[in-house]
Amino acid sequence: MMVYRTATRQVDPSLELSRCLTMPAEDAEAMTSRLLGIGSIEVALSDLWAPQRDGRDPRILALATATRCAARVLVDAHAAPIAAADTAERHLRRAVSACLRLPLPRVIDLRVPEGFAYNAVHPLAYAAATAECLRRWRPSRVAILGLRGVGATLAAAVAAQCEREGVPTWSGTLRPHGPPFDRVCLVDEALASEIAAQRGALCLVVDEGPVGSGSSFISAAGLFEAHGHPAARVVLLCSRDPSPSSLRSARGRERWSAFARVVAPLRGPDFAEDWSAGAWRQHLLPSMHWPPVHPQHERQKGVPADAPGEVRKFVGLGSYGTVVFRRAMRAAEAGFAVPVFGIRDGYLRMARLSPASVMTRRGTRALAEAVMRYLPWRAAAMQTGARADTAAVIDMLRVNTQERFGPAHDTALLRLDRMAREATAQPAVILDGHLAPWEWLQTPQGVVKVDTAEHGDDHFQPGPQDIAWDVAGVLAEFAWTAPERASLIQRLSTAMKDPSLDERLQWMRPCYLAARLGYDAMAAESLGDTADGRGFGRQARRFGRQLAATLVN
Repeated sequence: MMVYRTATRQVDPSLELSRCLTMPAEDAEAMTSRLLGIGSIEVALSDLWAPQRDGRDPRILALATATRCAARVLVDAHAAPIAAADTAERHLRRAVSACLRLPLPRVIDLRVPEGFAYNAVHPLAYAAATAECLRRWRPSRVAILGLRGVGATLAAAVAAQCEREGVPTWSGTLRPHGPPFDRVCLVDEALASEIAAQRGALCLVVDEGPVGSGSSFISAAGLFEAHGHPAARVVLLCSRDPSPSSLRSARGRERWSAFARVVAPLRGPDFAEDWSAGAWRQHLLPSMHWPPVHPQHERQKGVPADAPGEVRKFVGLGSYGTVVFRRAMRAAEAGFAVPVFGIRDGYLRMARLSPASVMTRRGTRALAEAVMRYLPWRAAAMQTGARADTAAVIDMLRVNTQERFGPAHDTALLRLDRMAREATAQPAVILDGHLAPWEWLQTPQGVVKVDTAEHGDDHFQPGPQDIAWDVAGVLAEFAWTAPERASLIQRLSTAMKDPSLDERLQWMRPCYLAARLGYDAMAAESLGDTADGRGFGRQARRFGRQLAATLVN
């Protein structure tokens, strides 16, 4: 099933590095944003210049030095006198200037770092975990291997903490290759020799996760072992420590416990009520059947102890969070969303609404009127300036439909593909993307939409797309009568000045249903025989039936 997407943007690396060089970095948030910017350039160019196996390319080492210097500024500013931070800042500026003298390509693709944008992974949390490692093992020196993507930036923070504590440090980064559940790290002779030369060091493998298989961590740890480092001196520095039996690779299950693990502490608000991993349901949905959630995909969120009138949710560090905050502010100021107060350490500060009723699956007049105001506003206010890539969602429709039903609907898929290709191109919109009944609250002031800002360009399908996707979502998530459905489409078409909306829905509705089917089927398989797993299974069957019906008609 096609469930995920890779969010990328094209940038000029020289321009991005220059911006980092001139960026005011007066507080920890700005310093973090700068570190993430330099680290993302390092990752992209390392992957470009070392596509098959990793080595010690001087160009990559120059970029790694800049990332490490940016990390040192942040680590020092977090815990050191201003004079020390000023020294680190001078080193950073020299390192970035050296990078700007490299023969850089004109354009590169930057991937959104999921750990920093979605998963509340913070470099300072890894610096704190490093301090714990140094206290526990008291090493005379440290060798670090960071796994690209976010592991490269996290490894820089680890190295910066070691340097701050006066421990000599060697570091490198690796890009794991191969199938998702059987990753392998490949190195050339130069890098292999340097790894071997670190004998006697405490060896740290640094990355977010593990998410599924643990094979990337195990492969990197195996490199240390293969070059003379005993397993007892290899530590996995990670964001979670799963049970080995839950890992989806034989190597992960067999070898995970062979190495010490240190988990980076979550860096965020002190929650009096932690709403993460689906716990929000007991606070917002006390009297209805709970919808299933996948804990791994839930953003960190809760009610902070020092602000009981707020809810804080992680929406992204640095620029990744800033863009979400701005969208949330626009939606709130337009009267559609929960009031927003600001953003701190990647956590959006929102008003905590008083207990309110939640929509049921039966579409209501109040909901219809809210939709009639909200979606036309979103269609105009959230355009990206690009054209919607409908070919991508048609491809997703084909893949998910064939995986579920085999070739039974191939003729219908060909017809829908032709319709989509012949349709007039539409503006790409940052969609709402989450339109299920529990995403709407009925308050004394009217219907309020939650989660208006963070899902339209995250790592799930479809990304920025034709607004018809959100219209299809409203039609699919609620039980409307046929006249109500026809009225909604006609009124929205008029309100958005979009005469071809009904025609585009003929193929966009199946695309939406295929995406929901894909996610629910994946989540059901992942969560197995649990309440949430069974709930996703029921949803997958419901959306599968709706999809089949649209393809037959």
